[in-house]
Amino acid sequence: MGYENFTTGFNKPAIFTAQTYGTKTTVEIDHSDLDLNEVMEAFQTLIIGMGYSNDSLKHWVLEKADEYNEEDRETISFNEEETKAMNDYLANLPADYDNNLPKNDFEYNDYGMRVNKTKK
Repeated sequence: MGYENFTTGFNKPAIFTAQTYGTKTTVEIDHSDLDLNEVMEAFQTLIIGMGYSNDSLKHWVLEKADEYNEEDRETISFNEEETKAMNDYLANLPADYDNNLPKNDFEYNDYGMRVNKTKK
């Protein structure tokens, strides 16, 4: 099936290798059950070993983060129809809408905890 060594290989080392311009860089970690942070640190070591500067790597990571953020904004943005419906709803609220909302019967202490207001 191909999964026979999956559970028995946790104690075997994980080995990452990159080779460019005749130079080989290898990262060996003494176990195979790696978390993502360990994998990314191994990749960082390989990238530096391939001749890229730490600043180049950092710049790439920040650009990639911007791309991911942009994709997320596009994914969660409303389409035109949803935006129009929401704007129509908000435009048709009564002028005294805020005055009709229930009043907050709470205040907050110095620690940010909500406490009941004392009633006189």
